[in-house]
Amino acid sequence: MLGGIRTFVMGPAPVLARLIDWLGWVDIIDQGVSRSDCKLSVGLRTKALLINVGTNREALYRVEEFYAQHDTEVLLGEGVSAEDLNDDALARALDALYEAGPERLYTTMALQTLRKLRVMDDADDLIPIHADTPSLSVTGEYLDQTEFRIDRGFSKDHRPDLKQIVFGQGTCGDPLCDQIFKKKGYPLLELHNPCRKIATIRV
Repeated sequence: MLGGIRTFVMGPAPVLARLIDWLGWVDIIDQGVSRSDCKLSVGLRTKALLINVGTNREALYRVEEFYAQHDTEVLLGEGVSAEDLNDDALARALDALYEAGPERLYTTMALQTLRKLRVMDDADDLIPIHADTPSLSVTGEYLDQTEFRIDRGFSKDHRPDLKQIVFGQGTCGDPLCDQIFKKKGYPLLELHNPCRKIATIRV
């Protein structure tokens, strides 16, 4: 028996790690979020969360335990340890993503993914976007509605007895942009600006 050798059951985690590397998501996040409050960049910490969600989906405080059972350097690079992925470090990464504006980051990542997968090779520089405004019915009382509005209205869930959140999505077969609406009005008109901003993004 050889001493000093550890074995790991990696499952699909290395495949997800290489896919995220190939799509360039870490670089996109790090270019859009400049924050040096931790040893690891926000993009790398986000990659760690995505791998966990895609394989085991642990609660945030247990992600460190998840990586203690995996070869972290294989997944995230040389010098990265499970201790670098404690819940405080991951929570700060999520805060940084929120402050930077996750909608634009998501759209940039989505366009990059479509480009890498060659989905838009036949688009002739034009991306047809379908806009829709689904609703999500909710129960309970929500006192803080500063970030989104929960109200009664036309229910696409066919539950007029419940309040709802209305959000918009622009898609070309794959989602390109999303927005949660903060007030009553004409949500399709509010979705116009996020869709228009797609034209300003270069990947």
